[in-house]
Amino acid sequence: MARFRRSPTPTNRERFLGNLLTTPNDDWSDYLSDAFQLLARAKELFPTLAHSELLAGAKHSPPTTEEFRAWLAGKLSAFFAGA
Repeated sequence: MARFRRSPTPTNRERFLGNLLTTPNDDWSDYLSDAFQLLARAKELFPTLAHSELLAGAKHSPPTTEEFRAWLAGKLSAFFAGA
C-alpha cells in the first residue's frame, strides 16, 4: 500500500489490489484506487474528523465472527449514545 500511495501508477495499483481481491476487475480496481486515495486524505478533507480506526487483521472486509459483531455493536452503541 505504501508504494501505491507514494506512486499511484497502474502497475502499483494492480500489485496492491492483488493482495485484496480474489478476482480483480477494472470496475473494482478503479473504485478501490479512488477509495484508498480518499482515505489517505481523510484528515485533510474532513478537518473536523474526531476519530478514525483501522481494523487490525482485516483486509477488504471485517470479520463476521460473533466476537467481532459484539465488539462492533458496542462501538456503534457508544457512538450513537454520544450523538
